[in-house]
Amino acid sequence: MILLFIVLFPLMWCGISLLIAFLSGWSRLAERYRHDARIECKFFYCQSGKIGGVDFNSCLTLGVSERGLLMSVLLPFRAGHPPLPIPWSDFHDVQEKRTPIFGFRSMTARLGIASMLLEELIRRAEELNIDCITTEASITAKPFFIA
Repeated sequence: MILLFIVLFPLMWCGISLLIAFLSGWSRLAERYRHDARIECKFFYCQSGKIGGVDFNSCLTLGVSERGLLMSVLLPFRAGHPPLPIPWSDFHDVQEKRTPIFGFRSMTARLGIASMLLEELIRRAEELNIDCITTEASITAKPFFIA
C-alpha cells in the first residue's frame, strides 16, 4: 500500500499541476513567452497573484529587469509552469491599489490574451476562406468583438 502511494502521489501531484497550468492559462502564456536563457533580475520570492481564474498564493517568484517581468512558480508546482519572461511592452491597463488599513499594494495588468486569441481566430478563418464569424457574447464582452 505504501509503495502504491509512493508511485501514485507524484503522478497525481504532476497531473493536478498540469491541470492548474491549463485552467489558469499559464500553458497558453508559455506558448508565447517561454524561454530557456538565464535572465538577470531582481527577484521577489513567495509572491501571490491571480492568473486567469486561479490564485497562486505565496508560490510565485517574480523577477524584475529592464526588459520585463519574469514569472515562475516554486519548484514543487513547476510541472506545466515554465518560467515566463514577459516584456514590459506587452502589459496593458496597469493599475496599482493600496489597502487603507495595512497599506498593502496590489497591481493588476492585462496582457491582451483575448486580443491574441481573436487575431488567431481571424487568421485561421482567413486561411479557411471563412467570410463571416459570429459569436454570442455577454453585454460586457460585446464591445471587444464589435471593434
